[in-house]
Amino acid sequence: MPWVTPVFDRTQDDVNEAIQTLAEWRSLAEPGVLIETSDLKGCFSYTDLNRIEGNLEYLQEVANGIRPGPPLATPTKTDWTQSDIPTTADLRRLIQGIAALVERVHKPGEVVLPSTILTYQDANAVEYALAWCDSNLERIGTWLRASDFTWSDMRSLTWGNLS
Repeated sequence: MPWVTPVFDRTQDDVNEAIQTLAEWRSLAEPGVLIETSDLKGCFSYTDLNRIEGNLEYLQEVANGIRPGPPLATPTKTDWTQSDIPTTADLRRLIQGIAALVERVHKPGEVVLPSTILTYQDANAVEYALAWCDSNLERIGTWLRASDFTWSDMRSLTWGNLS
């Protein structure tokens, strides 16, 4: 799955605009017709889930290629559709997978993740964590290529030896 730029700048204004737009669209829609919300930044839709899950899948592969430790293997679902409704277990799986990725990339506590995705702030936090991981994995990969070190080599070094 290719990397897709995360969205982590949603605001209350985006949510308010989405609410107003949806009200207008509902007044014009025929009964029983699903309204497409993927173009509304203030709505969390299946396209957001597909992007987040796809980015997690992508970053797990990158991290597994450059960081030591057991392989990251959180299952991902990248075929969400408009009629799918994520469960609490789906969101928990996703957030736990991102938390494991954050821990592998750097130290825990650098990024704060929500326990679920109920607000635009939660959605922003989840996607920010993915962007943070991508940025840091890119730096780690660049450093490893430039230094000719491997993670095995690094085990023998201490902070005092890194000058």
